[in-house]
Amino acid sequence: MKLSKREKILLVVAALVLLIGGYYKFVFSPQREKFNSLMQQKEEYDKKLQDINRQIALKNKTETDIKDINSKIINMTKILFPSINQENFIVDMDKLLHDANLKGMSFTFSDIKAIPVEEKKKDEKDDKTSSLKGVIDEYNGLPSKNNNDKKADNNNKNNSNSKDKPSAENISLVINFKGSYKNLTEFIKSLESYSKKIIVSNLQISQSKTDEVTGSMQLEFYAIPKISDEDKEFFKWNYNNKYGKDNPFDSKMDDNQASGTIEDTGKAKDKSYDFVMSVRPVNSDLPTMMLGRSKDYSKQSYITADNPGITNVEVYLTQKDGKYYYKYKAGKLTFPPDTGGDGEQFSITGGSISFMIYSNKRIDKSDISGVNLKIYNKTDKTVNVTIEGDDTANPRVSISGEGGGVDIKRN
Repeated sequence: MKLSKREKILLVVAALVLLIGGYYKFVFSPQREKFNSLMQQKEEYDKKLQDINRQIALKNKTETDIKDINSKIINMTKILFPSINQENFIVDMDKLLHDANLKGMSFTFSDIKAIPVEEKKKDEKDDKTSSLKGVIDEYNGLPSKNNNDKKADNNNKNNSNSKDKPSAENISLVINFKGSYKNLTEFIKSLESYSKKIIVSNLQISQSKTDEVTGSMQLEFYAIPKISDEDKEFFKWNYNNKYGKDNPFDSKMDDNQASGTIEDTGKAKDKSYDFVMSVRPVNSDLPTMMLGRSKDYSKQSYITADNPGITNVEVYLTQKDGKYYYKYKAGKLTFPPDTGGDGEQFSITGGSISFMIYSNKRIDKSDISGVNLKIYNKTDKTVNVTIEGDDTANPRVSISGEGGGVDIKRN
C-alpha cells in the first residue's frame, strides 16, 4: 500500500508525539521528581548546616565567655589563700617576724570555720569547710566532699527559699611578740605587701623598756578553693630543708638564723614589671593570650584573645615631652579603645621598660596556639623582655622590634 505524502507526514508527527510523550513519562518525569527530592534534601541539609554553624559559634562564644569569667574569678580571688594550712602559716609568719627583727614569743591558732559572705543567723552552726568547695569540685569533675549539698537538699525540701550562702574558710592566729616599735611597723608593712590578704583584726601593745614594746596581735587568714592551679606552688613544702632547732629548749640562736644580713632582709621578694603577658594552650581554662599592665587589679588595661592558632599582638611605646605612653592591640581588641592618640601614660619602674611573658610548653603536635609580638619602641629606653616557661623545641612566643632597642631573654 502506497502512502501519500500527507500520510507520511502525519505518521512522522505521530511518532514524534509518542516519542516525546514516552520520554516525558518514563524519563523526564521521574528525573524531575528525583531532582525535586534532592533539592528538598539540600534545603534540609542547608538548614541543619546553619543550625550546626550557629551551635558551633555559640559554643565558641560560650567557651570564650567561660575563659573570661575564669580569668576574672582568678584575678578577684588571687589575694586569698587556696586552703588553710597552719604549717605554712607558721613558717611564713616566722620568716616575716625574723625579717623585721621582731621576736615572736608564741603562736596560737583558732579553730577553722566557714565565714559566710552575708551575716549568718545565730542558730546557724559553724562549718569548717567553704560552701564553694563542692562547686569547685563539681567544676573540676571531682566527687564533692562538701556536705553543704546534702544540707541544701534537706533545706530545699523544708523551705524552697533556703539556700547555702557563699562562704570562705577562716582561721585566726594570735602572735605574742617583743621588739622595738620600728620593728613592729616593719612587720605590719610586710603583712600589707604580702602576696595574700592577711588582716590585722586586733593589736595590743605596751612599753616594757625604753626602746622595746611587747604585745599581741590577731591575724585573720581567709581561703577559698581555686578553680585552677595558680597557687600550686604556694603550699609546696621542701622537707629536706632544716627547720627549727636541734634542741628546742636551747636558747642559743642557730647559725643559719643569725646569718641573714641587712642586704638579704632588704631584698624585694617579687620583681616589678611594667607589662605582663600570659600565653597558654587553647584547652586552658583561661584565654590563650592575656596582656596588660603589671599589678593592674582592676584589669582595665587587659586585653585577651582565645585563638587556637597564632595571635598577632602589637605594642606601641611612645615618649613625648618627657612622658611615656603605651597602647596595644590584638586583632580587633585594643587598649585604650581609642587608639588614635599616643595611648595611656605610665611610669617606668626602673631604668628600662620591663616586659614579662609567662608561657607554657606545648601539649602535643596539635597544640599550635602562640603569639607573634611586635614592639614599636619610640622611646629613649630599652625594652627588656623576659620569657618564662616557653617551649624550647617549638616556642609559643616570637618577638620582633622596631625603633628603639628590644632585648629578649628566655628562661
